[in-house]
Amino acid sequence: MSWGGVCEECGGRNEHYGERRTTSRFCSLKCRYKKRDRARYAADPEGMRARARAYYWANREAVLEKAAARRGRVRPPERTTCTECDGPLEGLQRVVCSPRCRGRRYARLHPEELAEKERRKRARRRVREALLAQSAGDRLDQLVA
Repeated sequence: MSWGGVCEECGGRNEHYGERRTTSRFCSLKCRYKKRDRARYAADPEGMRARARAYYWANREAVLEKAAARRGRVRPPERTTCTECDGPLEGLQRVVCSPRCRGRRYARLHPEELAEKERRKRARRRVREALLAQSAGDRLDQLVA
């Protein structure tokens, strides 16, 4: 029975499917272990909880030290103004306040890509204008004839 190269855990494609013979039903080891660990927990939840408690008591200092280090990290302050126009950010806005500012930010951060995009746009317009001029000339010839 073929599984079609689709990961059983996340639904992603198995990149090696079709290139070489593979029996793996998962796209990565991460998905494979995730499924395995969930199955182990479902089979014996109390045993897994006991295992976690035993690990905690055996390594209590290291666990608490790591948690304290995580708590002690300084978070950067949340931005409250737009990066482009200094207008206020509202709701779920995080960096820019409007589509216009998003375009400005893209232009500022990616000048080469924007220039290439504009070159492609001008080329498309030239082709379209040439085709329109040609078809207009053809219609004029038909009217005269």
